[in-house]
Amino acid sequence: MSGRAFALAGSLVLATTAAASAAEPWIGRWAADVRSCSGAGGPLLVTQNAIEWPAVRCTVAKSYKVGNVWYLSGRCSGEGGVSMVPMRFQMRGDRLVFDWGRSRTEELRRCP
Repeated sequence: MSGRAFALAGSLVLATTAAASAAEPWIGRWAADVRSCSGAGGPLLVTQNAIEWPAVRCTVAKSYKVGNVWYLSGRCSGEGGVSMVPMRFQMRGDRLVFDWGRSRTEELRRCP
């Protein structure tokens, strides 16, 4: 494969991956309210491969979808420890319903 063809193939793979990620409604920045998007706590950042807060980062170890619900197991590190944490994401209208581990369910808004 020539260098030009290889570069074109790589671009197509990246474009396809980006399009697939963009199709998932929970991908993005989320917070309890708009003020929290830039506040001290910062928003929740959800990508296809990671979930991040200011003090915690989780990489997706396993995931699957059932209907409009995304279940995943995240390998989370923060505050000096690493643990596996089950999570669930579901869209409810324009809000993200999110629960993880043994915490209470949170309903978040998309940050601008």
